[in-house]
Formats: sequence, C-alpha cells, structure tokens
Amino acid sequence: MGEVEEAVSAADAAIIVVSGKAGIQTGTKRAWEICEKYKLPRMIFVTDMDIDNASFKDVVLKLQELYGKRIAPFHLPIRENEKFVGYVNVIQQRAKRWNESGGVDKFDVPEYSKENLGICREALVEAVAETSEEFMDRYFGGEEFSDDEIRAALRANVLEGSIVPVLMGSNILARGMYTLMADIVKYLPSPEKRSCTGINTKTNEVYNADYDFAKSKSAYVFKSIVDPYIGKYSLIKVNSGVLKTDDVLYNYHRDCDEKIGKLYVMRGSKVEEVKELHQEKLEKALKEVENIKKYHMEMMRVLSQTVSQVERIDKLNWKDRVKQYTIQTGITLGAILIILGSYQLISLIK
Repeated sequence: MGEVEEAVSAADAAIIVVSGKAGIQTGTKRAWEICEKYKLPRMIFVTDMDIDNASFKDVVLKLQELYGKRIAPFHLPIRENEKFVGYVNVIQQRAKRWNESGGVDKFDVPEYSKENLGICREALVEAVAETSEEFMDRYFGGEEFSDDEIRAALRANVLEGSIVPVLMGSNILARGMYTLMADIVKYLPSPEKRSCTGINTKTNEVYNADYDFAKSKSAYVFKSIVDPYIGKYSLIKVNSGVLKTDDVLYNYHRDCDEKIGKLYVMRGSKVEEVKELHQEKLEKALKEVENIKKYHMEMMRVLSQTVSQVERIDKLNWKDRVKQYTIQTGITLGAILIILGSYQLISLIK
C-alpha cells in the first residue's frame, strides 16, 4: 500500500477496483482510507462481471453498509442466459446491450431490473435535490429533473466527495471500459478545479501555482527510485511553469537548491527524453486518448465476434493483444487514467 499512497498523493482523483466475485477486501478498505486522507474524488469500478457467480448487488450493498448513502450505482448489470450482455443506465433510465460491432443497442428496461432502478434513481435524485434550495423545492413539489441537471449536480457532488459513483464491467470481454472513460471525463476533476501552491525563491513568498504554465516553476516529487543501470531518479508532478534541462529548483524539505539533469516522459515501459515539459505535452497525450477509444471499439467488435463463435475468450490471447498494443503505442490503461487526471510522470535524473 506504500506505493499506492505515493501515487495517490500526486493524483487528482482515484478509481478503486473491486472484483464482483471476490467482493470487498482489506485492500478495498485501505484504498478508501487513503482517498479519505487526501480528500480525493473517487469512483468504484466493479470488474469480473462476466464470471457466473459475480454479484454487483452484493458489492453495492456491502459498500453502502460501510460508507452509507455516498455510494451511488450509476449502472445496473443485465444478464441473459447467465451471460453479462448489457447494463441499465440509471440516469437515462434506459437499458443498453452490447452488439457485435462494439457499440450498444438501446431497449426497454427488463422487468426484473425496474425495482432496483427505481431505488437507485431515487437516491440520485435526492442527492441532486440537496445541492440547492431551488432543487429541493422542485423535488418536494414533485417536479422531475432533466438528465443534464442531474449530471451537473452529480458532478458537483462527486468533486466534493459526497457521492461516489459505482460502475461495472468485464476486463476479459472489454465491456464497460468506454463508459468508465466517459464518466471519468464527465465527473472527475480537471486541473482547473484543483489548487496547489509554490514558493518563489527570490521573494520567499508562497503563490498559487494551480497548474498554470505561465507562472513560476514548481513541482512535487512523490516517489524516488534507484535503478541499477541509470541510477537514482524521481517521479514528479509539474504544478506550474515550464521545466527545462539544467533548471535549478529549490527543495523545500531539504532547504537547498537542486539541479535538474535530464527530463524524461514515461510511455509504458519506455522513456522518452524531452528538453522541456509544458502544456503542449498534455495536449499531445490527450489526442492519443482518442486513438485509444478507436482501438477499444475495434477490440470490442473482435471480442464480440469471438464470443459468438466459440462461446469463450482465450485469456492468454487477450493479454497478448493488449501487451502488443502497449508495446506499439507506449500507452497503457494506467497511462490513460494519468492523462485524464491531467498530470504526467517525469523522470528527474540527477
């Protein structure tokens, strides 16, 4: 858990992954405690939903028992013939089934899901009503909220931590990943919603860095690693300014100046040397996310065809394909979450 806390200290938000089969474990509770410590907005993603005895309901009930009304399922699973085939969107109150092309087909909510949908929908509407007096009056007056009003209010609640969305999917079938990425963009914070401070070494004044590249340089070192081949390097989060090779920064904790050697951007298992780090790097990375989405849709199509033909997925083949794509692009799911969390991991070689 030490490495988890190091990463969380530099993150803007967190996703806690829970197995639908194994349920809530010690690691789940510890991850929650770390998020509470750093006051991080978070989501919970229930995976392994393709397994026969996986229970999304049991996981949600246990989470609500531990953490109360903050737990809000945004989706409900749909099973047909004991197979995980789709989900109910609680906000839209519509059912969606994955098709062979990698997209979804909309249809009416199954009868067996309507009771749970009503309970989850009411919990979300109550959370929306509590965000303002106007909404509270409308709620007690029996007035319905629009989907856009619900999303806007939920985003505010997620940012402050009063609502924790629960999503679900299957890693093996590559289902639920697109909705996860979409909800990351919709509900988790951008750097514009986060704040941080730096120290001006010339005036000794504390200033609001706030991830503005036009301000003085500042960065946060959250992990140092000793490599037998390249020596000691640190993973840092750039808070403001433009970092360049041979820059000298003040180390607040050691009360001394530190000189930057070489700067690297980590891409999967590879590192790319750069002369400076600024906002354009992030913009380039965000463009690469669109390529990930396109690849995901193609993967969904291929996997769906495979399931329909042989009724199972070769797990080894799935891992090999993901590994091959990672080698080709240097991008992993963790990198996607880092990009959407709006920070980069940089090696600082001394």
